[in-house]
Order: sequence, then structure tokens, then C-alpha cells
Amino acid sequence: MLTLSSLTTLLGRASVLDIAYFFIAALAMMLMKSVLFSVREKLFTVNGSELSTLYFTFLSHYKSQHWSFLSHRILHRTSWGIE
Repeated sequence: MLTLSSLTTLLGRASVLDIAYFFIAALAMMLMKSVLFSVREKLFTVNGSELSTLYFTFLSHYKSQHWSFLSHRILHRTSWGIE
């Protein structure tokens, strides 16, 4: 059975993984921009100027959703189960 403590631990560890994914995605988009653009342009019919906007929108939505979850957790001082 899933207890509140184990659910809190699971969500806390998932938050850590989400933060890591965000930073890896942001670094990939900054450092490998030309490679990502060329691959994406070959796979889909989107030009480079639209891709910059799409990548920025993706990161901004991902960041805002994740940080709103984290701020809720911090304000309510719920432990993440990570000692």
C-alpha cells in the first residue's frame, strides 16, 4: 500500500530528476543548438526562426510548472524523504 510518507518520498525524488532534466535540456539547447536545429528541420517542416521560439516556450512552460510545484512544497514545509 502506498503511504503518505512513501508518496512524499517518490514526489521529492521525482522533483530532483525533473530539475536535472531541465538543466540538461537547457544546456543541450544552448550548446548544441545548430545540431538540434538541423535534425529538427529534417524531421519536421519547421524553420529555424520558429524553432527558437518553440524551444524557449518549452523551457519556460516546463520551468514555470516545475517551480510552482516546488514553491508549494517549500511553503508547506513537507519533507521529501531525503535525509
